[in-house]
Amino acid sequence: MIRSSKQQTTHRVLGKRAKVALALLSLSAGGALALSNLAGSPASADMMGNASSMIANWPMDTQKAAKTVIAKYGAPNEATPSMLVWYNKGNWKRIVASRTPVMHHFPGVHPDSMEQFLSYRVPLDKYDDLARFDGSVGVNRTKGELSARCDAETHNLLALNLVDTVMFTSYWARAKISHARMSSSIW
Repeated sequence: MIRSSKQQTTHRVLGKRAKVALALLSLSAGGALALSNLAGSPASADMMGNASSMIANWPMDTQKAAKTVIAKYGAPNEATPSMLVWYNKGNWKRIVASRTPVMHHFPGVHPDSMEQFLSYRVPLDKYDDLARFDGSVGVNRTKGELSARCDAETHNLLALNLVDTVMFTSYWARAKISHARMSSSIW
């Protein structure tokens, strides 16, 4: 497309305005402070150093959780002043270590600052069961994700394994009852 010089100037100005608007939007969302090590690319020493400096001012409990993840999985793929994010590490689709914890009162008071995600399609009829089971377990139907948020990976694994048990125990209990009814009606 051929443009007049006035159209080209207008296009360049609008292009610059759009770039400035995107930069401001990114800044307001904290994006300008984000460091990125794209998923699949090797973790760099720079990212490790940046992650360490990012968490230096975090509360001790959340620092501890973040350092544990760094020790196990290496440098995060993304680092901001409020969170570190890893993608496709171990069995996890995503791991998020947060500066701001959510206080949890079971089994004792502790800060939940690490959320770990799995690809897991939860049947619609199980959402209420999961909500009653544990408030630290989250479901994102659109993404097909199941997550647990606690202070340690072992606690998240326990919660997610219990979720799996809760979902399938009710299935097996119904199957057993159904089988018992069928057996008794035959005799």
